[in-house]
Amino acid sequence: MTTYRSGSARAVRDGDEFDNGRIVENAQDAAALLAGREARRIYGRRGFCHHVRRDCWRADGSSVTFEAFIGVPWQNTGCSGRNIWLTVELED
Repeated sequence: MTTYRSGSARAVRDGDEFDNGRIVENAQDAAALLAGREARRIYGRRGFCHHVRRDCWRADGSSVTFEAFIGVPWQNTGCSGRNIWLTVELED
């Protein structure tokens, strides 16, 4: 079972649930879950992760860097927030 870590955040494992029943299956899912946690930490209960984009990765596959846009809903049509960078480290 793969464990995903990012900084001092609580680790995420394959099979963990997030976003209404979706299951963590890869580093992209783990980054979305970690970014969502960070959004709620910064913006409160309404905070969420709008999207996650893989930016770069190590050749040995031990870490992947993502850019995520986090924020709060704004005027029923968008999201007001900011970009953050996450480095997700993979451990088997």
